[in-house]
Amino acid sequence: MKSNSLTNKQKLVLYGLNKYPTVNNKELSALLKLSESTVATIRNRLLKEQYFYPLNIPMLNRFGCELMCIVITQYNSLFPYDKRKNALQDSIGISEEIFLSIEERDYGVSFSIYKNYTDLISYNESRTEKLGKLGLVDEYYPELITFPLRTSKVRKFFDYWRLLESSFSINQNLKEIAEKEWFIQGENFQMNEKERKVFVALIESPRATLQTIGDWVGLSRYTISRMKKKFFDKGWLNKLLVPNLLKLNLNILIIYIIKFNAKNIPKEEDIDFLDSKYSLFFVYSKLKAVIISAYENYNEYKEDMRQKVTFLKETNISINMPLIKDISVERMEIVKGFIFGPFLRRILDVKLPVFPGEN
Repeated sequence: MKSNSLTNKQKLVLYGLNKYPTVNNKELSALLKLSESTVATIRNRLLKEQYFYPLNIPMLNRFGCELMCIVITQYNSLFPYDKRKNALQDSIGISEEIFLSIEERDYGVSFSIYKNYTDLISYNESRTEKLGKLGLVDEYYPELITFPLRTSKVRKFFDYWRLLESSFSINQNLKEIAEKEWFIQGENFQMNEKERKVFVALIESPRATLQTIGDWVGLSRYTISRMKKKFFDKGWLNKLLVPNLLKLNLNILIIYIIKFNAKNIPKEEDIDFLDSKYSLFFVYSKLKAVIISAYENYNEYKEDMRQKVTFLKETNISINMPLIKDISVERMEIVKGFIFGPFLRRILDVKLPVFPGEN
């Protein structure tokens, strides 16, 4: 079942789940003006058919992490994909700091969060050296784009609801919400041993029931519920729903890398314009930005890209045209998909077997 076979109610519920990811069925039914049983039935069906994946995302800047990094690696096109894949797994591996890694035919893209610049450079230099020795890269080094979390703004972090609003032609007048803030500064974590265990369990198994988590750590459901509320209230945890792009007919991902003009730093309204309805990821600082957008077809991409490029030329806020990388959703392989557990266990010093709950 693809998005063009979804009913209007199913589209509305999927949109609502993305726009209001923390609400329960009763609250969502009131927002969407549907019965609670209808919302529950559709939610369960969409989840069962893998239309979306619920995640709990740790705000790692509150745990002493300073840098977000996006790395784009252009591979040697003469190296067969399967051989390259095996070489990457056997000889290089993926660092715990990388939470998302995507491979395409000729290049790969990774997203990571590091405690400090030294850790980042140490891993990247080692990886680049190994890539060179294996012949996986030619004359091009990996493109390394870093964003200090204290001085950058994560405007969107794989947020899809505005994209779905447009794609599904949602015109229902729903309650407006403030844009979710990602990785903002605030109170750093202070947790006891049991809270750390619960926190890791919520990250590693976001669909596990409170009872399942309670049985694992030896606490009551009430205690787990209270801890979970605390984590969200403190801003240490954010909920995210990631849709299945192919099922929604979103066939093309485009990565825009923009270097801003230091003599003409973009204003907030400039950022607003660049953040089109197709954007799902947007991080920027005074001098650079990375935007990821999703499109159903090539015409949507060409028109959105044309508007961005024209705007950058007219406003003179960039020093050159953006570097653009395209990814075919059908051909891409998710090597590592929003995996934070191993890195989180290390920085929280949680030394326990893998959580046994449902992933």
